[in-house]
Amino acid sequence: KTMDGACARFDNMKMTWPECVGKTVEEARAMVMKEFPDVHIQVLGPNQPATMDYCIDRVRIVTNHKGTVFAVRRG
Repeated sequence: KTMDGACARFDNMKMTWPECVGKTVEEARAMVMKEFPDVHIQVLGPNQPATMDYCIDRVRIVTNHKGTVFAVRRG
């Protein structure tokens, strides 16, 4: 299976950023964007619904009830 140029540039992108856990949203966003400046960042609060579709160029930053980053995941 071949990928077009748009997808291929995300082929080696990691799936999670555990180093962002415990940081602020702004710090986590900066860390992800430094590595992959072309991604689309989506910030989700606790228990906030999200679509189940997978987007190769999307990174979701999930926060806890204090606004601290709980998880950062690709897709």
